Amino acid sequence: MGLLDGIATLDDVLVDGRLVLVRVDFSVPMSGAHIVDDARIRASAGTIEDLCARGARVVLVSHLGDPGSSCASGPSLAPVGARLGEILGKRVRFVPACTGERVARAKRDLQPGGIALLENLRLHPGEKANDPAFAATIAEGIDVHVGDAFATAHRQHASIARVPRLVPARAAGRLVVRELRGLAPAIGTPARPFAAVLGGGKVADKIVALGRLAEAADVLLLGGRMGLTFLAAAGRSVGASPIEIARVGLAAELLRTARARIVLPVDHVVRRGDGLEIVRELQAGDVACDVGPRTAELFGELLAGCASAFWNGPLGMYEDRRFLEGTRGMMVGFPRAAIAGGGDTLAAVSLLGAASRFAHLSTGGGATLAYVGGRPLPGIETLRA
Repeated sequence: MGLLDGIATLDDVLVDGRLVLVRVDFSVPMSGAHIVDDARIRASAGTIEDLCARGARVVLVSHLGDPGSSCASGPSLAPVGARLGEILGKRVRFVPACTGERVARAKRDLQPGGIALLENLRLHPGEKANDPAFAATIAEGIDVHVGDAFATAHRQHASIARVPRLVPARAAGRLVVRELRGLAPAIGTPARPFAAVLGGGKVADKIVALGRLAEAADVLLLGGRMGLTFLAAAGRSVGASPIEIARVGLAAELLRTARARIVLPVDHVVRRGDGLEIVRELQAGDVACDVGPRTAELFGELLAGCASAFWNGPLGMYEDRRFLEGTRGMMVGFPRAAIAGGGDTLAAVSLLGAASRFAHLSTGGGATLAYVGGRPLPGIETLRA
């Protein structure tokens, strides 16, 4: 099956005067109420502008962060709505709810070309529970569903996996189409040698796809919490660094069975008192904040010898620029046919001004990893006729 077989695009649907629900992914990195990086907002701006120009009445829905079981205390999308209005140069009405009378009224009041952004979907327990009643409420009155949340397309959540099936017409947004086409070179038969680089702080969502990548890639370079978890699996000390303890066994199995050559950090940057030190071995109490220069150089050399590469996750705690150097040093080795994906990855690329190094920058983290690893994405499959 082709990547877009059975999927309508915006060019295929009538939207003039219709109520169009757009599932975007505006889960941007935040520091309090401040948006650290607005790449995901900008990524869907083209879809929203297109719909408004064609007279659609646009309702935007998204999640932001993951409040877990404490749904009522999660972050608000209000700052995101304000930033979107600045980017588009027009008013975006923020609705401080995702269900109820205020939402119903906002839908009724929308004029052609108007935009309403509903509150964080994950503030309602029905979103992550994929609850049919919650999905029906979101879909109420909607004429067209547009899926433009590629970064969340791997989730079995109500707005992703259930709502599209409740709407008369559905289509892929500009971002989703761009993502599917941009990721195509990494699917199936990538140019060899093919390298995969995984870092970042999330391991649980990634390690299943990592098993597939370990078979598809020629070399697998691991940093961040993923690299530390694999170091623990290899019997090396990780000091007081956070690792995914529940995944150590699976990591050990991959070390034994992976087709790819797995390469782990050989040095680390740690805090010592008021300063930083580079160490080969982590001691008790040490927390690895970044990979060291030897690791960055090694990763860069291995990447330089590859024809294509996929990267997800910075190698250190990049938010503190002192711990961005490992990622900077590694990045110089990426081949021209390199793909990078994930919110934190895009933020690191932006901080380093390195966007031109990549053939495609994907808004997806776990979704991109799952897709490159060969898993079907619910948020894409529900768009198919």
